[in-house]
Amino acid sequence: MLKFEGIKIGTKIKAFHFQPMEGRPDSYITGTIIGIRKNDTEAHSYEVKVDTDVIGGKSVPVADGKTMWVPFEVAFMEFDNRITVLVQPNVRSEFLDWSREFGGYGNEEDAFTAGWNAAMRKA
Repeated sequence: MLKFEGIKIGTKIKAFHFQPMEGRPDSYITGTIIGIRKNDTEAHSYEVKVDTDVIGGKSVPVADGKTMWVPFEVAFMEFDNRITVLVQPNVRSEFLDWSREFGGYGNEEDAFTAGWNAAMRKA
């Protein structure tokens, strides 16, 4: 397993561009994992919808819908806490969104129950 492998879609993370060092302002992004890439030709990475991008300690504008790829592990200059989890995904919220989209339920409890049951049938 790679160093930062196993973080789930929907998780909000902070990922550093470079290792923080005394006397050098931090550079990092924060955002939500919206996809995972695992294949033989490219780095295993998280696709992150960027909320904030900080370069040299200064926030830079983020285009609406901007995404960046964050590797599970890097061969050169890897360090602890390169990726940190800020907020775990809310499973209940994900099922509500899914069940509303596909089930058309008007009430939150019915939507959650239908989404959960459908997911369990597929598992």
